Parts: sequence; structure tokens; C-alpha cells
Amino acid sequence: MKKVVIATRESRLALWQAEHVKALLESRLGWQVDLLGMTTQGDQILDRSLSEVGGKGLFVKELEVAVLKRPNPRAAMKILSVTPVRIPPGGSTRIEVGLPVPKLAERAQFELSNPPEGITIQSASPVRNGVEIVLQTDAAKVKPGLKGNLIINGYAPRPAETNAPKPKANNNQRMSLGSLPAIPFEIIPPP
Repeated sequence: MKKVVIATRESRLALWQAEHVKALLESRLGWQVDLLGMTTQGDQILDRSLSEVGGKGLFVKELEVAVLKRPNPRAAMKILSVTPVRIPPGGSTRIEVGLPVPKLAERAQFELSNPPEGITIQSASPVRNGVEIVLQTDAAKVKPGLKGNLIINGYAPRPAETNAPKPKANNNQRMSLGSLPAIPFEIIPPP
């Protein structure tokens, strides 16, 4: 059975369209179809016209990144924590990530890809099944109601060769583990 993931915005129209396509693929082709609902920057900016802030690309850019950067399923990192993540301004949250090779957890490095200002990775620590990533928010830069999707890229150092010269560029010193599926987040009011 073929498995397909449809990335969709979470507006009523987009969800209806995605559900319609899902039903057709399941009933006519027998595929297993999952929906990946996402809130984009275009959905969040309500106080300015679309042409002022980047045009219709704001609605699809994050969807494209999430789909195009999906990891190879044979070596997939996967989110083991409950999503969406909810973080208060100035607070933090933990996300557990499963790695294809648990031994990588001690050396893996993680970076956010184009995160909203004020959201950073505070730390990444090995745990039983992979890595626990702690996301931190800056209370001066994030406000309750901010929603979106975080893309986390994983890297591992390249194996050292004893007689080989060290590469000069940082990109040559590490290999990509891929990107996690988009992690929906919401900044919530402080407790």
C-alpha cells in the first residue's frame, strides 16, 4: 500500500480541499493518506495587505520547505513528543527526537531553519531513544498568539580520517541527517 502525506494550510478551505483529495486517493487508489496541517506566516499576518509582506508566496513557502526537506524514510529522524508545542514568552519546552542511529545522539548538532525572531535551540542532550531538544523563547521578542512551524535540521560530524587534512569549510566537516517534519508551535500566555 502506498503511503502519502499531504501538506496543507489549516484554513477551512485548504483543509476541505485536502480532505477531498485524501478521500479520492484512498477510495480510488487504495492509498494510505495522512494530512500535515500547517499554519503559515501568511495566515498570521492580518494587519497588512498580502502585497506588502511578500505576496501569495507567504502561504506556500513553509509548506514547500516542509515537503522538500522531508528526510529519507530509511534514515528518518522523527518527533517523539506531542505536537503542537506550546511555549510561553520567556519559557522553554522539550522535544524528543528519535534518531536512525542512536549512537549519533552524543555528537548530533541541531539548527532551526529560518525561525521566528526570539525562538532558539537552548540545548540538545542524548536520551534513551535519541535526543531531547530544548527550545527557548525570548519574552521581549515573542508574543502570545504567534503560531507557525519550526523546521529543525540535524547534522553529525564527519568521521575523522587519521592522515587526512582537515577541511577548511564548516560544511565539509559535518553531514546532514536531514530535517524533521515541520513542528507546529504556538506562543501561549504566561501561566
